[in-house]
Amino acid sequence: MQHRLIKRGGCKLLVLLPSAIKRVDPPNPYYARIGWHTSISTEYDCLYLSDPYFDDTRLFGGSWFIHSLNNKVGLDIIKECISKYQDNYESVTVYGSSMGGYAALALSNNAYNRIIVECPQIYLDRYPDSANYLKSVSLDVDKTYNISEILCSNTNNCHIDIYVNVSDHHHIDAHILPFYSAISRAKRPNLHIIDYGQVGHVAMSKEMLCSLL
Repeated sequence: MQHRLIKRGGCKLLVLLPSAIKRVDPPNPYYARIGWHTSISTEYDCLYLSDPYFDDTRLFGGSWFIHSLNNKVGLDIIKECISKYQDNYESVTVYGSSMGGYAALALSNNAYNRIIVECPQIYLDRYPDSANYLKSVSLDVDKTYNISEILCSNTNNCHIDIYVNVSDHHHIDAHILPFYSAISRAKRPNLHIIDYGQVGHVAMSKEMLCSLL
């Protein structure tokens, strides 16, 4: 997959997953938050990943790392890309927002040290863009990544934090609360519902991400 590694002499690796993007003529490859590494501590090298199915799904803003032709191979593509570099670092932190947050949770049963997730779509049939994408490729939601099953199979004790904006009512009501009710207490990620200072489905600032690393 297309990716960009920014080496800064760091001993840790920060992987930034792409969120969906809606633009008439979006860049390809699209790297979410490209340039944020200039504000992040130099102990981190930054690996920016693109959506492996971006060309086929640009009308929907993204693929949620699922494709009708190969279904769940998207995560394997991401893992293979990370594996090229992770042995060179003492730790790997994966960050994803929205569509990228969904993928970050789906990666949580791998041997990564930390997963930072924000405002994820956990149930793809409950978010308009992802639901429309699944419908367009005639893909049933039960053939996508089941986040609850993935977390329940996690034996790596990866540290997982989910952040969501207090005014992102749709994601709290349709995704976060049902998910935390459905999954066992022992497997629940740490949840932080906080005020982003903006209304709705928005991503954290680079200053906030820096403070969490």
